[in-house]
This record gives sequence, structure tokens and C-alpha cells, in this order.
Amino acid sequence: KILPPGAEVYNYIYEQNTGGFSTILIFKQSPIIRKIQVISDYKLTKNGIIDFVIKKFLVDFFGLIIPVPFFGDSGAFVEIKYLYEDIWIEYFDEQIDDNSSKEVFNVYRRVGNLVDDDKNKG
Repeated sequence: KILPPGAEVYNYIYEQNTGGFSTILIFKQSPIIRKIQVISDYKLTKNGIIDFVIKKFLVDFFGLIIPVPFFGDSGAFVEIKYLYEDIWIEYFDEQIDDNSSKEVFNVYRRVGNLVDDDKNKG
């Protein structure tokens, strides 16, 4: 799945191994929806699975932060295939239809510590 041009994705882990986890999508070129934030609690298991429970969705709509109701299962997980220093590779199966799926890998790079300005993004 492809994000629109100029979009940025930030993942913030607030406490190591268990705690808060936020994903923020920033749409710099959109005048309507500027950002979407998903706030979760997470736990890193010993076998490399990150279990997380979505607590809330926030959408910056014309500069107003609006909580959006979440429908469906609030629990999810990703499997970490590789985690070393500043590189994190996750793996999951993406369902294509009822009979097939494909392997998906996401690669993340640590760019620094969370600072107060970052906390105010959401």
C-alpha cells in the first residue's frame, strides 16, 4: 500500500518492552487531513512478537484534533524478524482474498530519541 506523495510515518515507543506506542502519519501536502495518530499500548514478547491494543485514533482535520471511533478488533500484533541497534524489520501476512495471502516486510530505522516537540505532534 502506498501513501500519498510527501507523507511521513513516525513510530514512537514511549517505554521499552512494554508501554505506549504511537504511529503518526503526517500528510504535508494535504490541506484537509494533516495527520492521523494511532495510540496503543504494547508488549514485546520473548519470541519477537509485538502485541498491541489500540486505545484511540486522532485525526487532525483542518487543524482540529478529532477523536475518531474505532470499529473492529482493537488487538493486533506484528512479528519482528530482525532487531538490532537502529534497524527494525517486521513481518506479517497480508490477506489478499479468502484463499491467499502474501508476505509483507516493513523496515524501520531509528532516527533519534523522542523529544518534547515530537510528543506534541499528536
